[in-house]
Amino acid sequence: MQDIFDDEHDEDIYDFKRVGSFGRFSTINNFPIEFFLTTLKSSQLDCLTYARDIKPASVDFEQLLQRDIDEERVKSEIEPYLTSPGLTDVEKRAKTIFFPPLLVAAIPVENKTMQEHYSDQEIDKTEAKFLNRMWDEYFKLKLKRTKNGYSIQPSMMGDERFSIVKEPAIFEANLTKGIEKGIKLVVIDGQHRLKALRDVYDQNNLDLSELALPICILFSPNSTAEVADKFGTETFNIPSIPLIFRQLFVDVNKNAVQVGGHFNILLSEGNMGSSICRSFCKKVLEGERLELLAQIEWNQKNKKLSNEITKKYYITSIGVIEKALTETFSKSKTIFNYLINFDTVESRVHPSGVDDYHEFPKVSWERFSFSQKRVIEPLLGETIVDLLYRLFFESKLFKPANDCFLSILDDLKKQAANVPTGNTQYQPVLDRILEYIPIGDEKVMRVSHANLRKFEDDVATCKEDKVFEWLGYAIFQRAIFLTLSEILKACKISQIDSNIASDIFISFINAITPSLDSLINPKRNYCQSFIFNSNKIIPTGDVRKGIAFLMLSKFSNIDFRKSVVRECNSLNAESRFKKDLLEELENLGYRSLNLYFDLYLKSKTKDFKATYATDRSIDADEREELSQQEVIRKRDEKAFKDGDIARNEISTKFEVLVSKYVEIETNKSRKELQDILESELDVFGLTGFFADEYLDIED
Repeated sequence: MQDIFDDEHDEDIYDFKRVGSFGRFSTINNFPIEFFLTTLKSSQLDCLTYARDIKPASVDFEQLLQRDIDEERVKSEIEPYLTSPGLTDVEKRAKTIFFPPLLVAAIPVENKTMQEHYSDQEIDKTEAKFLNRMWDEYFKLKLKRTKNGYSIQPSMMGDERFSIVKEPAIFEANLTKGIEKGIKLVVIDGQHRLKALRDVYDQNNLDLSELALPICILFSPNSTAEVADKFGTETFNIPSIPLIFRQLFVDVNKNAVQVGGHFNILLSEGNMGSSICRSFCKKVLEGERLELLAQIEWNQKNKKLSNEITKKYYITSIGVIEKALTETFSKSKTIFNYLINFDTVESRVHPSGVDDYHEFPKVSWERFSFSQKRVIEPLLGETIVDLLYRLFFESKLFKPANDCFLSILDDLKKQAANVPTGNTQYQPVLDRILEYIPIGDEKVMRVSHANLRKFEDDVATCKEDKVFEWLGYAIFQRAIFLTLSEILKACKISQIDSNIASDIFISFINAITPSLDSLINPKRNYCQSFIFNSNKIIPTGDVRKGIAFLMLSKFSNIDFRKSVVRECNSLNAESRFKKDLLEELENLGYRSLNLYFDLYLKSKTKDFKATYATDRSIDADEREELSQQEVIRKRDEKAFKDGDIARNEISTKFEVLVSKYVEIETNKSRKELQDILESELDVFGLTGFFADEYLDIED
């Protein structure tokens, strides 16, 4: 096919030239994306670039999402697909392998930084047979003209249309390798396939001489400053190149089967929790604060681990936040709407007289349309996202952990800048922590791996003396969100503005922080066999509630609840509601005490039944009596099941004996906790305040 271009004698100013097929993907109403289909040989794989190898003009969260590569998946899944280890030569020859085309964005770069626009498009139509389209210093497209072919309007700057054949076409690009202006061919779908092919090629353990790797080069012809200046308005912005390819990445990857863990959360469009987590990460990164985002675990791909906090220097995890939000607010619509001031946008989300259920459905945690999302997301940012930021980066509970991280990170930066070997032994560690660029497995990188481990240990050591011991446990952080919900309920009943209610919550967190080491402690009798098993925290749904109720029980102390309200400066304007709020917080404190011991009694009873036979603190004769009555109880239960006796004939002596022993321990625990709280009233036993609402929830 090359012969139709034989009369081309242009100066060869581009170092990348491929023959292929041209096309445009657009409807009459869409901003067009054009593409060029071609192939690369194995020796040309270096022409392609990973998303993590270029910098945007300003770092944003979606850009970081694109830059992540699962090295483990490359090693464990894709490379074996290519190399077929374990198969005989005969079996390998009988096996077929194929990769679908890589999607590659033509990104303009200068000084290794992504540019907002291409240079203005120039159209050369002087040749009768060819149409030359050029974006000076970046790339060029040469198309064959014909009378009755594919009709295109090359640019929004003019109405002229041309008839061309879609293949063959020639794409030429100035691929930049340094700081000069040029193009980077950035893979936006297929980074893992490219990594596997490069590794196999570099290791020379597979003959790739016949490889023809299909690629689809994408570019946005009208993303130029000239077009933006002419057609951009307040209501219509010409999409910039980073914006276009960021959205293409999300569109291509959000439904991919292989996406898992945190990426399922961050790429989801139909869940309120996902939207909050994504907006939270964006807020944390505002102003390119990579040091803050680096403390949020957001790129864990393992589904099970995504609900934990896996590294010592993380303060929280997207999976933990999303799970906490969902279990706390998904069924508490009234409280969630109160928190986010939903009534201020309800008329826009549910417009009167509009019966289009698909465009304006009844908003729920799991359901809202794109039109509704555009209204709700800014509201989430102003309310709950802002509250999350204050909690994790400004509250007295989490700020010491943030300070430890930043202090140790600052030491690492100084070593990278000042130590002679800093560029090779410390900079890769910084790149891993802040830029999520993996440290290689080469021998020369062993020191960097050791320095990364030292960084983690140094942060952990700093936290030991300054941070609440159980802060980094998912179950504790999930409990914090339950305390938020309960405080919001008290504020709503007291007619407190929801913005002030958020301040009350932060004030509560700040006030209770100094007490946490004493209050939630495995040495406490009231914590053992419930919150803790020996020195290990028990991560169950009841423990989540128990920790929350334990924290909220501090409101049973009059000085504590007054200090919480007093420290909330924003409440001054609503002083007439202070008395009501103090009363509601008092009720919350005593209710939480009783709810805590309802759960404690349930857990203690279960534990006693499982351990009494080996508990030497119980007299041998009493253990024997318990054992005999348990046998009788089980025998009667079987007889009832077989229809031999009625339910009221089942022996209850075992349960009575268990209750006696458990009640003794429970009374000790009640006294211990009440002494620690310094509650002014003894109201234990007055259960019933909404107990069913909490104790019957399935986790």
